[in-house]
Amino acid sequence: ALLEAMAAAKPIIASSVSGTVEAMIPGETGLVVHPGDSEALAEAIVEVLSDPGQAESMGQAARRRVSRSFDAGDQASRYLALYRRLLHEESER
Repeated sequence: ALLEAMAAAKPIIASSVSGTVEAMIPGETGLVVHPGDSEALAEAIVEVLSDPGQAESMGQAARRRVSRSFDAGDQASRYLALYRRLLHEESER
């Protein structure tokens, strides 16, 4: 859902858990809060909602990040290269 929201040009507000900070750029594509910190989450939501320009900028940056770093074709090529490398290593044993 995170990448889909980013692809839809939505600013992200997420907890700093595994996978989140790798997918987004805190402060550029959205805001990150500590898990369980409901006050920080509320503040981040208010910050984004109160500044439509910032929200738009973060959303566009999120869309660019997804298209640049998480393109399905690129991901498939990376997996194919990994499988070929693993098969090659296995055949050398």
